[in-house]
Amino acid sequence: MSGKPTCASLFPLLTSENASDVLIENITLDGNGANCENFNGNYGGCIFLQDCNRFTIRGVTARNYNGDGISFQICHDVLVERCHSHDNTDLGIHPGSGSQRPILRENRVERNSQGLFWCWGVRYGLAENNLFDANRLYGISIGHNDTDNVMRFNDIRNSGQFGILFRDENRGQDFWPNRNVVENNVIENSGGEDGVAIEITGQAKDLTIRKNVIRDNRGASMRTGIRIGEKVGAVEMTGNTFAGLAIDVTDRRKA
Repeated sequence: MSGKPTCASLFPLLTSENASDVLIENITLDGNGANCENFNGNYGGCIFLQDCNRFTIRGVTARNYNGDGISFQICHDVLVERCHSHDNTDLGIHPGSGSQRPILRENRVERNSQGLFWCWGVRYGLAENNLFDANRLYGISIGHNDTDNVMRFNDIRNSGQFGILFRDENRGQDFWPNRNVVENNVIENSGGEDGVAIEITGQAKDLTIRKNVIRDNRGASMRTGIRIGEKVGAVEMTGNTFAGLAIDVTDRRKA
């Protein structure tokens, strides 16, 4: 009892464990977040899946949860399509814990703490044709040895700090988000006066950043398009266009 434990009746609104080949479609899940305590997204959310395979989540609204909107951990071949995850306290969509081959397509992810949070060994995923708007910290965040994922044709607007963040996750040997592709996205109005559209930190390497439109239409500021940390490895940057920024690219690596 010295640790002052507490007990709370917290739970996901829809949850599944050790199940396969399931369709969740055309429902609205309201988390009543104003009247519930916060529940960590590794354990809960409007939808929370654990150790599941081949789930399709389509046409679902996940809103107002004091935690994550849609979270799945150790789940393979999950499709999240045409969903609306909005106004959740924490993460809009949270593929995590070694989930392989997630596909996130044509979703609207708005006004969460972070829009899409790739977490811990998520690989061979695809996020395309999504809208990430007005998320309070980041539109997309990737780290934790999340490798070989593709983010393309997304519209990432009005992020509170960064449009896309490559996190510095020094949790083990070569634990950075390597070999990820960011292409053909529109990244607009990222951060405050010194905001950054794409922030690359840690020792991530073999990244591809190509054919993105990176712009700001809010007037004079000190905002940056792409900022590369001093320990980052190889980054291929081709065909990106910039508008309305003080600095297009800041590269802190030594020549």
